[in-house]
Amino acid sequence: LYQSLHHHRNAIENFLKASAIQAKHHGDESETMASLYYSLGVSYDNLNDHEKAENYLKKALQIAKLLSKDQTLDAIRIYNALGGLYKTIKNMDLAFHNYSITLKLQKKNLPADSHDIANTLNLLGTLIFSAGLYQEAIPYYEEALKIFEKDEHSHKNIDKGYLLNNMASVHKALNDNEKAFELYEKSMETFRSVYGKNHPTIGIILNNVGAIYRLEGKNEDAIENYKQALEILSQAYGKEHPTVATIYNNIGTLYTYLGHPDDALNCLNKALKLSRLSIGENHAGVAALYFSIGKLYLN
Repeated sequence: LYQSLHHHRNAIENFLKASAIQAKHHGDESETMASLYYSLGVSYDNLNDHEKAENYLKKALQIAKLLSKDQTLDAIRIYNALGGLYKTIKNMDLAFHNYSITLKLQKKNLPADSHDIANTLNLLGTLIFSAGLYQEAIPYYEEALKIFEKDEHSHKNIDKGYLLNNMASVHKALNDNEKAFELYEKSMETFRSVYGKNHPTIGIILNNVGAIYRLEGKNEDAIENYKQALEILSQAYGKEHPTVATIYNNIGTLYTYLGHPDDALNCLNKALKLSRLSIGENHAGVAALYFSIGKLYLN
């Protein structure tokens, strides 16, 4: 109960008491102990105590192997949790390894059109993309999309919306701007159908679309998308959020390029103020903003 309420310290306290009693009466190699170790691992992971989380999840997996349960649904959640843990601590090799096992077991134990399989494919594609292997990520994303599209209600599936956004980012990285535009628009349609037009992910996508327009030299379109993103994200996150600072920087940089120094200074100074609050005076991003503003005054 505490875990479902995200009261993880209280959850851990109760899990530890339960595991001590369970081990005393039934030993520490039962299915119940594996479940308790898994739950402890998840709660410690949510508290960012990744060392303890890894320890308990590995204990849960060890018991599953001893009981020949390492090919079952119970094992899936352990491997999936380990994949998420390693992804969080940036150990991408181990994250990929555990998510790959998760996918293998899901395909063995779940229906072929399971959204859990699609979500794992999306995670694997994202890991590959983050390693700079853009082409290699596409088959994972496309397989996930085929699964989602079997569902007649997929136009309102938020997981599909995130997948489309990830696919668009791959095509953007490959300079396939036409395909990226198409996928970003489909992603926004999904989010709008569920959350309306002001969901923060829509703001982030509009910022990405603005960046493509800028690369293509369509500067007015870029500014329009940046401003829409700014409006949505200011409402969603508050006007002092670092993402808002990023968009002010994007707009200011573009105004600098277009030769509108007053507009550029206005935006860059706002970006500087917000960045100093969010990332500190000595961050490299703040230094870059000072440099950009200094060049404007110089010119």
